[in-house]
Amino acid sequence: MYTPGSVILVISYMYLPYMILPLYSAIEKFDFSLVEAAMDLGAKRTEAIMKVLIPSIRGGIIAGIILVFIPALGSYAIPDLVGGTDGAMLGNLIAKQLTAARNWPSSSAISMIFLLISTLGLLVYMRINKVQTKRRLTVRESYMNEEEI
Repeated sequence: MYTPGSVILVISYMYLPYMILPLYSAIEKFDFSLVEAAMDLGAKRTEAIMKVLIPSIRGGIIAGIILVFIPALGSYAIPDLVGGTDGAMLGNLIAKQLTAARNWPSSSAISMIFLLISTLGLLVYMRINKVQTKRRLTVRESYMNEEEI
């Protein structure tokens, strides 16, 4: 109790289901015969997992990170109850600025910075996903055009 390790442990325990659900959904749709085919072609088990499985379930991994990172970063109750009053998490800092310091402009500025960073991260992810989707479609279209010839 009242250590940074215990705070990390409890936050991990609380938000673990939010990571497992998107991963389960992505892994459930995966065809494991692709990993077996990679191993038949000479890849080791770890190499097959890293080059076949992980890229295929990347969407589930990123969705899980988004679902876990944003609420865990703004968590207030867990660090306060488990870590004591010395915890320096973002939610606790905002709460201290509101209650103890009565500094509403500072707490609103910290909240807006947190909101902007979270939104910027989501926009970057959406942009990368859009570029990769466009690239896949271009490769697929060029492959289809080669087959017609």
